[in-house]
Amino acid sequence: MENEIIEIIRESKKAATVTLVPRADVNDISLVPELLSNVDTLLRQKALFFVLDLEHLGELPPSLVVALFEITARVRRKGGNMTIINLQPLAWKDIEHFKPFSYLSEATPATVRMNKIPAMGVSDIKEPVKPAQESPLISALHQNLPGNDDTHFIEIPGNVNSLYKACDFVVNLSREAGFSDTDINKIKICVYEACINVIEHAYHSDPGKTVRVGVETLPEKMVITVYDRGDGFRVEDLQIFDARNAVNNRMRGGMGIPIIKRSMDEVNYYMDRVNSNRLVMVKYIKSK
Repeated sequence: MENEIIEIIRESKKAATVTLVPRADVNDISLVPELLSNVDTLLRQKALFFVLDLEHLGELPPSLVVALFEITARVRRKGGNMTIINLQPLAWKDIEHFKPFSYLSEATPATVRMNKIPAMGVSDIKEPVKPAQESPLISALHQNLPGNDDTHFIEIPGNVNSLYKACDFVVNLSREAGFSDTDINKIKICVYEACINVIEHAYHSDPGKTVRVGVETLPEKMVITVYDRGDGFRVEDLQIFDARNAVNNRMRGGMGIPIIKRSMDEVNYYMDRVNSNRLVMVKYIKSK
């Protein structure tokens, strides 16, 4: 199985050994989440022994070095192991000279400013929350109007082990809609990032909550909406986040929204704690 980011080589679905060949540029911010996502999927498919072929990567940025450590830990917790082959000289030095404390940021509690929105219940809201203006298309999707045969929904438990269900659900619909393999891969990454953001940040890994994903297919595009009833986030944060600066400063988190914005054609966020917060992603079907 092969896509533009990771090539996966496995003799059969039941084979315990899998070779992963990263083929994207090392500066592609989709590389790390795609690599982690593929490893998680393969672990669920009972793969235990991973061979990571780094022939195409001349260097390893800190985020990718951290990902290698994370993958090794995940695999070993399952009783398996990971082996790296074709490690290039500069990439070898990147691992050898990696310094955790130069990657992490340390600060005293007084210097840390939290930007999180406090959780609010319905009783805390003095006036009705007015959702952002949205198109009739998105409004119809949100209301789940009857008779719309092009709208499909899936609801998954709020835990990371259920992410593959949402991803597979949207991938299958994307394939039916006629998207290219490249765009299907981008859509999959975006659904993964959107859902894991909800689980980890909006729900704080509360397994009792659920994530709902709606997909509407039209002749020229697909509209994907991820619903949550969590804390939400400030819309202006979408504009002030600098992905390049985050990479340069070795930030491990916060890349989900930039990845989504880069991969989709339109991205909008509607905060509505009464009904549901909604991240709406639009991908246009390219004519062949």
